[in-house]
Order: sequence, then structure tokens, then C-alpha cells
Amino acid sequence: MSTIKGDFEGAARICPQVLRANKSLWEHWAYLFMEIRQYKALCPFIPIDDPKLSPAVYEMVLHNILNEAGQVIYFIY
Repeated sequence: MSTIKGDFEGAARICPQVLRANKSLWEHWAYLFMEIRQYKALCPFIPIDDPKLSPAVYEMVLHNILNEAGQVIYFIY
């Protein structure tokens, strides 16, 4: 399995300018960032109203954040 390397923060930063209000593109790229486990880079840029993405996208991001937080809490405990 190959490792994906790149400037994920930089790529996420330009998403609002490139994807604009295109819901389908935002959802496509959100899933790609999730697939390569780089959702944290995209989180600050995911739109919440224009466009409003499908609930599944927001739920997926929230699930990953909470899952990661749960692992940290478990590790500390």
C-alpha cells in the first residue's frame, strides 16, 4: 500500500475558492479527505450553510472527531 504525501492543509485552505458553492464537489472532496484520514485539515473550511452539505458528511466528520477524542480519553484514563 502506498503512502499519500502532500500539503493537506494547503489543499484544504484553497477548497473554498476552488469548490465555491458546489455541493457535489464539496461532498466529493470531503469523502476523499476522510478516506486518506486528513479530515482535520478540511474541518475549518467545510461549509455549514452555502452550500449546506448532506447530513452524512457532517456526521462523518463529527464521528471521526469524537472517535479520536474517545481514544485520547481512553489513553489518559
